[in-house]
Amino acid sequence: MEKPPINPVDKVELPKAEQSVEHFSLSGQEKNIQEVFKLSPELENIALEATKSGETISLYRIENKNIEKEPDGITSHKDLKGQWFSPDLETALVYLRKSQQTFGTEAKRIEGANLVVVKIPKEEFEKLHVSKHPIASQMDVENDNYIVPESIERNYISLDNVQDKVGNFENLQKAKEQIKEKVKQFESKEAVELYEKYLENTFPSHEQNILWHGSSSEKFEGEIKMNERDSGWFGNGFYLSSVPEYGQRWGKNLHPMIIPMGKYAEVKSIKNNLEFSGDSEKANNEAGGTEAWILNEHEYSKKFTETLKQMGNAGVKVEVDGFKDGEVVVFNPSQIHILGSEGDIKKFKEFVSKNENKKDRQSVEEFLKGQGLEKVPNIKTNFLFHQHATTEDGKKVAERLDGTDILIQENAGWDEERLQTWQKVSRGEFTPEQAIEHEKQRGKEFFWKDYFTAIFEKLYGTNKEVLLVDLKNDDELYQEIYEFMKGNSAYNDLVNRESSYEETLERISNVSELESLMQKERENKILENIKTNLLELLKEKPELQNRENLKILFPMGAFHTRLYHEMQKQGDDVKREFSPTPYIFDPRQSVERKIHFKGIEEAQGDMPKILLYWLLRKIDIPHNFISHQRIGLFSPNQISEFFEIYKKSESDEIFKSEGQKYFNSIVQISKSKN
Repeated sequence: MEKPPINPVDKVELPKAEQSVEHFSLSGQEKNIQEVFKLSPELENIALEATKSGETISLYRIENKNIEKEPDGITSHKDLKGQWFSPDLETALVYLRKSQQTFGTEAKRIEGANLVVVKIPKEEFEKLHVSKHPIASQMDVENDNYIVPESIERNYISLDNVQDKVGNFENLQKAKEQIKEKVKQFESKEAVELYEKYLENTFPSHEQNILWHGSSSEKFEGEIKMNERDSGWFGNGFYLSSVPEYGQRWGKNLHPMIIPMGKYAEVKSIKNNLEFSGDSEKANNEAGGTEAWILNEHEYSKKFTETLKQMGNAGVKVEVDGFKDGEVVVFNPSQIHILGSEGDIKKFKEFVSKNENKKDRQSVEEFLKGQGLEKVPNIKTNFLFHQHATTEDGKKVAERLDGTDILIQENAGWDEERLQTWQKVSRGEFTPEQAIEHEKQRGKEFFWKDYFTAIFEKLYGTNKEVLLVDLKNDDELYQEIYEFMKGNSAYNDLVNRESSYEETLERISNVSELESLMQKERENKILENIKTNLLELLKEKPELQNRENLKILFPMGAFHTRLYHEMQKQGDDVKREFSPTPYIFDPRQSVERKIHFKGIEEAQGDMPKILLYWLLRKIDIPHNFISHQRIGLFSPNQISEFFEIYKKSESDEIFKSEGQKYFNSIVQISKSKN
């Protein structure tokens, strides 16, 4: 392979001034987002508009504490050095030359000049004017002088790389333009951070590092599809790079993207020499190595890719001469998200809109009143947190339908026809059996048929209102959760013999945190949908607005108690029940709920428990029998030993036998202690 044309990324260095301050700088991700904004000005404008609060005013000054200034003879003035600011940037720039160099016959450039920016709330702004200070009468001051106390936070923008010798008019103009560009970057930092937050919240199952794809195409929209040309040394797939210059090897037009999380084989390229390791080494050997690639690159790539896919890899990551992700290959590019595309702009607008709505918490009633409804009933919501799987679970919901005006049923992946099925049962137009069969015939079979049948039997002919507020089937987050949770996907395939104990715990931690992030975003959408869908119902049926109270029954999986807490914080009238009572979360759910409410850091010590859960499942101990008591029989060292037995076993069948013996020995040790 040819050596990639990579240029080192410029680093923001702190001035050499002896100051205990945090200087304004941009992270690598923030710099990438600025590049995204350059490619998509519309995206930048949305972000800038969203961050313009109009509630603060910026004040500026230029200083350099490495240059010693002579006392000016006014004690009170001297005491205020470092506190003079102006709302006019041009006024502040007058002091640029004084802060860049010493004066006299041996004048020289002194590093450490900074533009200092403070943000002052509008209501406090005039209070800081120099005329409000008793020393104003002692000094010759300008009308735009403000005195900012040291207690107010300063933002320092280094001016060390700004044009010097500004006594020359042309140089001064160059310096001013450079400084104004720095101020623009500073002012846009909030916009950059907002877009960064959008990526984190909207795409929790994607890696957040921005990668670049070069193409002859000026525009990328929709789902990315493979073609026969998408192959190379690292397999058949879609090629990207963390370095824009490298990405342009594939085309002059750069397109920023983020890729789905997953297992990626690793390769190092050092001065054009490739180092395969782990899965990539196995795949390279299987494909025939360098000779096979020289003879038939296409066949080599095909074999290399197939082998890595069989080992569960989503692609390949190549470290190129020390640059992480210098080259990245994604085998299935359909889930890659294109930044700055029409779809991305639409999603960002939605995020900004919701973000604005979340600035001040609103109860459901407050939201409805703010939408211009003539009357808004008292909204009373009762959550029933339960297992939502069996006939008995369904009967618990049915028992609570009496006295309920609206049923909001958990139903991720619903569409309009699913909602109509629920409504037809309520109106008596579908029997429970017809409803179940109808959904089956259209390929949307209810997952827990017995559970829903029990609810339908009670709901039939009652004319109660039904709302679905969960993720719809065309919601991208639903698709991500579905792919994440189904079959042998990441959520259910946490343990394998190739990984070490530490690597397995790290994988469990990453997957568990991701699951929490996705479920939290799902819950946030549910909270928003409760308001908007209820508004639509009240507009469609204005007679409901005349009710004094509207009672809502909301059956939900017991994992999602955060919904209750968030509605309570909003000021909603909510209560909750559990079925059965007391409700005991299984060991895996308990750890995941700790992550959900307290964060991954609080739960790191519990990762071995989830590993143990899966080892017990592999020796055919049913899910319902894996209790906290059984988990508690094992010490961390014993869990590690149990895992090593699994790793050394040649097959799952052999492990069932050997693992059962080890489990029984732990049980016997526990019994002997008692």
